Amino acid sequence: MNTMTIHLNSNKKGFTLIELLIALLLGLMVMAAIYEVYLIQQKSYTNQQSVAGMEQNLRASMFLLKREIQKAGFNPDPKGQQQLGFTEAARVPPAVAFTFIGDMNDDGVVSNGETDGLRFTIYTSNGVQKLGRATLQSSSPISFNVIEPVAENIDALDFVFFGVDGNDNPIVLDDDGSGNVIANIAGIRVVEITIIARAKDPDINFTDTTAYQNSQGDIIFTPPANDHYRRRVLRTSVECRNMGLELQ
Repeated sequence: MNTMTIHLNSNKKGFTLIELLIALLLGLMVMAAIYEVYLIQQKSYTNQQSVAGMEQNLRASMFLLKREIQKAGFNPDPKGQQQLGFTEAARVPPAVAFTFIGDMNDDGVVSNGETDGLRFTIYTSNGVQKLGRATLQSSSPISFNVIEPVAENIDALDFVFFGVDGNDNPIVLDDDGSGNVIANIAGIRVVEITIIARAKDPDINFTDTTAYQNSQGDIIFTPPANDHYRRRVLRTSVECRNMGLELQ
C-alpha cells in the first residue's frame, strides 16, 4: 500500500498582534497630522474671510460718509433761502448731522419737501455695534427718523472738525474742549473721519492691546481686556466744498 505524505509549509506566517498595533498607531499618527493641517488651513481661511468682510464694511462706510458729508451746505438755488450747512458737529457721542437742499427729482425746482438732513452715529442692536444713518424728519425742531444700519461691527466713529483762521490757515475747531463745535459750526471747512471696524469672529491666537487714536493723538477706542478681535482703522479728510460760499 502506498502511503501519501502531506508536508505543510511552516514558513508562511501572518501578522502578529504587536505588528498590527504598530501599524494602527502609525496610521492614526498620519491621520492626526493630516487633520491638524486641515484645521490650520480652515482656521486661516475663516480668519481671512472675517478680515475681508471687515475691510469691506470699512471701505463702504467711509465711501458713504465722505460722499454725503460733501453735500453739507449744498444749495443750488440760494436766492430767498438761508444758507444751509451743519446743524450739529459732535464727537461725544460720535454723531454728525447736516442739512442740504437738492433738486431730487431733477426738475430744476427746489421745493420744501426736498430739504434733507442726515445724522451718522454708532448704536447697538441685538448685541451688535453698528454704524447708523438717520434722515431729517423736520427742520423745526430738528428730529430724525429711525436709524438705518450702514455697517456692522464698527467699534468707533470719530470726527475732527477744521476751519480756517484769518490767514486761511487750517485750525481745529473745538468749542467745548471735547471736540464738539457749536458756536463756530458755520466755520467748518474740513471734516476728518476715523472709523474703526472689527472682524466678525475672534481669533483666539491674537490679542488686541492697541489704544486707537485719531490724528490729534486723542484715544478714541481701547479694546477690553483679553480681546481677540482683529481690527482695522480707516481715516480720511473730507473737504466741505459748499461751506463758506457767499450768497449772491
